[in-house]
Amino acid sequence: MKDIMKTLFIENILMYSRSSIISHIFQIAKYLVEKLFFTYFLKILSSTGDPLSKYCFVDRENAHSIWSLIDNIASALISQSNQVFYFRFCDQSQRVGRTVPHGVKVIDIFVPVKRSRFSLITQHRVFTRALSRFLTQECVDVLHTHFAIPSIVSRWMGEKAGVPVILSTQHELYGSMNPYLRLGLRITQHYCDAVVYVSEQVEKSYHPISGLARRELVIKNGINLLDVQLQNSSLSDFGNSPHIICAGRFVPVKGQLTLLEALPKVLESFPAARLCLAGDGPDKSALHARCQALGIIDSVEFPGWLPKDEMLDRAEGSSLMVVPSDGSQEGFGLVVAEAMALGVPLVCTDIPVFREVAGDTVCYFPVADADILADVIVKVLSHPESTNRRVNKALQRVEKYFDQRDMVDQYLSLYKDLLREKN
Repeated sequence: MKDIMKTLFIENILMYSRSSIISHIFQIAKYLVEKLFFTYFLKILSSTGDPLSKYCFVDRENAHSIWSLIDNIASALISQSNQVFYFRFCDQSQRVGRTVPHGVKVIDIFVPVKRSRFSLITQHRVFTRALSRFLTQECVDVLHTHFAIPSIVSRWMGEKAGVPVILSTQHELYGSMNPYLRLGLRITQHYCDAVVYVSEQVEKSYHPISGLARRELVIKNGINLLDVQLQNSSLSDFGNSPHIICAGRFVPVKGQLTLLEALPKVLESFPAARLCLAGDGPDKSALHARCQALGIIDSVEFPGWLPKDEMLDRAEGSSLMVVPSDGSQEGFGLVVAEAMALGVPLVCTDIPVFREVAGDTVCYFPVADADILADVIVKVLSHPESTNRRVNKALQRVEKYFDQRDMVDQYLSLYKDLLREKN
């Protein structure tokens, strides 16, 4: 390089006037400065995590609450000029459409509908082939998995494909999974550069396999306080026609049956009360039948799965939200935090993770105790002043501990650190 510059300099001296020489020296100097700056700029990018990195998020297509959290992270990554992929495990015959952030590329892998335990083998064979091919072709930089299915095989495929950074967010309690899933997580845990737990309760549940991942930390789920309209609900406006809402998948662990058993007693005090059971699932027919048997079918609405915005609107317009989960699979309780952000009074089962999220800002009842649940609902609806005080405390709590922007910042910082370590 020095010889070339020397030759160019001598040639310019011989061929041009003093002004021309000065002009050419300036041009050469400018070129060198630009080249050095560009090289230095690239070095900075590589040391802090290339903003053109490729991120792939993996989960089941119907994990709606998880994808809503991922959307916030994906939007932040795209705003920094990263490329984001959603790689979805589609195993449902009936699909619920949902919008994704602008710029996200969605890859849906349709696997056979599960009909027996052996179906999992076929499902995972189809999914792993597609994921392996995708990770290799796209040269993904960060693979972020979530629920055990399909996280277990996704970790394995990420390791085989040589993905630089692999991390998992654990939303479910370790003990709530069957032995095969627990074994799969144990075997693949050491593939992870980081494992994130969404609550202290989830972290505690993973103690049997703690220390296998390179890094473990808690990042609590966050609520988009900019989208959720914060306002206090005034029970005095509801009169004798309160609207109660309960949202979730219709499965035994979510506890909708307990709420139905409590409703006749509530109707004795508030005959015009209405209950909205938002959601769907295997227990839908059984819940309908129980409403008929209890004579409360006219007081219960089954709107099915609702889009996120409509669900928030319905919750915000309700007198009360009830979350009757038995706690066996609750790793966080996103619906609890969302109701707190909306300013909706809450009645929840008394389980550790709900205590962690809501503290003393909601009313609790023992798991599966319909009589006490009915008494608590009547008490909340009958005492608007004390209820509104709890609502105000809940708003302050969710703003302090569960702001989505804090969650996103923590994930972005984690990605940056992991990429820097790899580079």
